Amino acid sequence: MGFTLDLNKSSNSKSIRDRLVEPIDFTINYLGVWCYDTEDQCNKIFKTARIKEVVMNDDSWLYKDKHHKGVVDVFRMQSYEPIAMQLKLSMLAYNLLID
Repeated sequence: MGFTLDLNKSSNSKSIRDRLVEPIDFTINYLGVWCYDTEDQCNKIFKTARIKEVVMNDDSWLYKDKHHKGVVDVFRMQSYEPIAMQLKLSMLAYNLLID
């Protein structure tokens, strides 16, 4: 599998630019793609709704040993280590969270 070049709209940098990434896996319901960002040299989730175009090239993965996907919790927060917590919820809040 080769590199994927995608056009991504970033809220943090307020810019639209191409990124050279190595795709790893989709998140639940295909809302995002875990990728290794070759420029920032870290694993990130890119939201599929913000990707305008994907272009495959013939290059091989160069950073396969750095590919790590984390976990995404019910609040859609991502991390590499799960954090245990207890919530005290009303019945309505519990049902909304579960639904």
